[in-house]
Amino acid sequence: MNGKNKSIDDELVTAAKRNKEAGMHDNANEVGKAFKNIKIWSAYIGVGMVVLCIVLILIHYIAKLNDPAVNAMGFSLIGAIVGALISHLLTKKL
Repeated sequence: MNGKNKSIDDELVTAAKRNKEAGMHDNANEVGKAFKNIKIWSAYIGVGMVVLCIVLILIHYIAKLNDPAVNAMGFSLIGAIVGALISHLLTKKL
């Protein structure tokens, strides 16, 4: 703490300024952007999987195939939707 009564926030701000002057990247900001992109793509992938499950179930019901796989896909679809809702509620604050 170099002898003065400075708070940890002040120390972090001065360190960030020093790093910026030295030409270093703001790693926390870049990690935040990457995390946001990952969240967006994972949402797209999740929606795509749910749509794929619905389409497969509809094809099976239209073709009147009485497969145990259809029931398994139905349960996995319900599980995927519930899991997506729970993860959305948990990450809503981010």
